[in-house]
Amino acid sequence: MIEQTTWMPSYEELMGLGWEMSVAMPNNQSEIWARILCNLALSCPAEWAVRIMWISETIRLQSLVRLDVERLRVPVSQAEAFSAGYTGSGLGIESTTLLACILYEIERELGSDHAAVLPVRWYRQGLRNRAQIVSREVKEWNS
Repeated sequence: MIEQTTWMPSYEELMGLGWEMSVAMPNNQSEIWARILCNLALSCPAEWAVRIMWISETIRLQSLVRLDVERLRVPVSQAEAFSAGYTGSGLGIESTTLLACILYEIERELGSDHAAVLPVRWYRQGLRNRAQIVSREVKEWNS
């Protein structure tokens, strides 16, 4: 049984996040996120599905590159998600925090091994790898 979530972002926050994702990220990254979110929405409880599709649709409609609805349903590969994480997002701290909180709540409800959550985990792995490389470079530079 899925427990009731007490925190839900407002639609204004979600629209702002979707807009920032479509503007601050390169087109390929915003498309990857629109697809990740769409596929999560197809698997998560209704109260989250509506909100996640709101973000995905905002990205789709604001994108400079035309994104078909059918394209949003294409699963994200491990290489695509890892690459998006490795290169970073370009989002501001508020949007990054909001996205992280949303993903945490959904992952908590679906389980970290759920197929729809895997692209999020691959994205995080790319972020970790990039952070490790940057950390090593900074240490070498400082020594």
